[in-house]
Amino acid sequence: PNADHTFANGQCTECGYTYEKGTDGFRFTLNKTTQTYSVKSYSGDEPNVVIPAYYEDKKVVGIGKSAFSEAKFITSVYIPESIKNIGSGAFHYCRKLKTLTIPSSVETIDSYAFSDCSALQSITFVKGSKLRSVANYAFNGLTDLEEVHIGDIESWLKIDFESSYRSNPLTNYVKLYVEGREFTHFTLSKDITEIKKYIFYGCTSLQSVTFHDGVTSIGVDAFYDCYNLKEVHINDLESWLNIDFENGYANPLANGAKLYVGGNELTELTILRDITKNNVFFGYSNLKSIIISEGITSIGYGTFAGTGISNITIPKSVTSIVDGAFHGCTKLQTVTFAKDSALQSIGNSAFMDCSSLTNIIIPDSVTSIGLGAFEYCFNLKEVHISNIENWLNINFADYGTHGFYGSNPLSYGAKLYVGDEELTELTIPKGIKEIKQYAFEGCSNLETITFEEGSKLQSIGGFAFCECTSLTSVEIPNSVTSIGEHAFNGCSGLKTVTIPDNLLTLHDMAFNGCDNIEEVYINSIENWLNIDFHDWDCNPLINGAKLFVGESELKELIVPEKITEIKDYAFYGYTSLTSIRMHNGITSIGMYAFDGCKNLQTVTFAQSSKLQAIGSFAFDGCSSLTSITIPDSVTSIGYHAFAYCSNLTSVVIPDSVTNIGNGAFRDCSDLTSVYYGGSSQKWSKIAIDSDNDYFTSADRYYFSQQDPYIAGTAKDGEKYWYYGEDGMPQVWIKP
Repeated sequence: PNADHTFANGQCTECGYTYEKGTDGFRFTLNKTTQTYSVKSYSGDEPNVVIPAYYEDKKVVGIGKSAFSEAKFITSVYIPESIKNIGSGAFHYCRKLKTLTIPSSVETIDSYAFSDCSALQSITFVKGSKLRSVANYAFNGLTDLEEVHIGDIESWLKIDFESSYRSNPLTNYVKLYVEGREFTHFTLSKDITEIKKYIFYGCTSLQSVTFHDGVTSIGVDAFYDCYNLKEVHINDLESWLNIDFENGYANPLANGAKLYVGGNELTELTILRDITKNNVFFGYSNLKSIIISEGITSIGYGTFAGTGISNITIPKSVTSIVDGAFHGCTKLQTVTFAKDSALQSIGNSAFMDCSSLTNIIIPDSVTSIGLGAFEYCFNLKEVHISNIENWLNINFADYGTHGFYGSNPLSYGAKLYVGDEELTELTIPKGIKEIKQYAFEGCSNLETITFEEGSKLQSIGGFAFCECTSLTSVEIPNSVTSIGEHAFNGCSGLKTVTIPDNLLTLHDMAFNGCDNIEEVYINSIENWLNIDFHDWDCNPLINGAKLFVGESELKELIVPEKITEIKDYAFYGYTSLTSIRMHNGITSIGMYAFDGCKNLQTVTFAQSSKLQAIGSFAFDGCSSLTSITIPDSVTSIGYHAFAYCSNLTSVVIPDSVTNIGNGAFRDCSDLTSVYYGGSSQKWSKIAIDSDNDYFTSADRYYFSQQDPYIAGTAKDGEKYWYYGEDGMPQVWIKP
């Protein structure tokens, strides 16, 4: 019937047409604005479903969200030409549905519309389709799908597939048929200048593509995994260089196809002008030779990625090698830079996966190297530079949270050569103020580092000497105030470290994996106590190293008067420490401050101490500690503060304490006596967290300056104590 005609009692008032009512069991939703219906649900049991084009004399234009979801008995469904939208999950999990025809009227298909219809073998899109949008996962999980049929290629090319996540049914890796014929050869008509994203993603039937000269752009993954695509034909190379490929798999060459220019296979290429477009030869493995002419300054993203070249010469005019330029050139063995190269930057992933590359010369002009520029270049053994000062000026990209490695070509254990000499002894010029992040990461031949007298160095960047496994000693100049994260991580040969007097910050994992450090030197203990340790594995003491203050090994710690706090991780794992004396100006002991000091026997606090808090894990694992008297000023004892102090027999808890953290005295199995500085009533108000069984079950004594049994203040079942002349707890004996 004419779409403009109206119906009454199921019959067209003008032409007399009577519409079919469809299968029983439908519920509909009326759009009062448009006076049209959508299928809301189906409660029938008929496996061959017919959706009506009209209901109650009004057009049915949509299939609603989850309308047929999990109707596992449906084997076929007729969708009328009135339908414009198929809603989210409309036929989700209809696992017996075997064939599907999408009428030309459908304009949008929402997410998951036909997902997990695992028995579906064939999908047909009617000729002249108005379909313009298909959402994520609309055709996900079609494990039995074999064929997609379309009425015409022009309509197909107008569809916007939202993503690669099975919005296109071809992404199930199936054959495409156009008007009943297998779609093997595609010649783009001249009125089409753009190919949309994902349009042929996973199309297994496509074998050749022919482009006209007017094509301007090809969308993301348009030809992804068209693995039977063998030939790409173009008339003119210049036109090809003007196409904007939105990513590598927008380019049909990425499937191993050969490129024919005017009928001739392209295997050798001379670049005469700047290539501003991206990915123009991405994945073209049959391209064996590339000559970049002098005067070229820029090469587009991914331009030669995955090509079959074995060598490349970069002329001096090139100032930037952009992201992914030679990514995946697995046959590339040599990269030659022209004398007096003006190259300034090597982009992200520029030489990633160049697994045959064994050596490279980095020009003096280079100032930045991007993320993963040399990632997976496992066979890169030599990196050559002419000047160490220029190398120190290179900005190596921060890995951050990306998980990339190899912004530095040394990353995989390559040796660094200055001129023709292998660098084993590194001298940092006195004018250098910063060793930048990743500067020598993975430099396997570096044995010693020295700094010129009068060094102005202020910081050592993150990963700067990470995995320098031959490095045996380092004396960091006093001008340095900061050592970055992972700076010496994995320097397994490192045995001695000299910490600068002015160091303020040691960042995460600065000395992690330096398992063989034996000696750490610093000029004064005050300088050590001023360092902010960001984590336990930034502290060089963690693996049993001895700390020397001047020339004396530190065994007895006397905290200097100028120090008001013991910082987090300050002596983490320091096994040589036997005693600690703190003056009354100390206000806090940080987390893990003395964790693992297993030979620590005594901790003495000065009278009138201002200590307020003992941090979590502060004395965790101090297994030689037998007793501890906590100052009257302390209000909080942190989580696991004295956990695993297995020889601790007694502890004095002042009445100032209001909170004892979870596991503060965990596994203190020898703890038999707790001397509390207040009354039982006040004790009951302390918040004692769980996992303190040994502490709470120990004999508890309440403080009394006078003999409570003589004074008559003793309470039944309670025990009492006082300070003896030696300052140690003494128990009042009940007569």
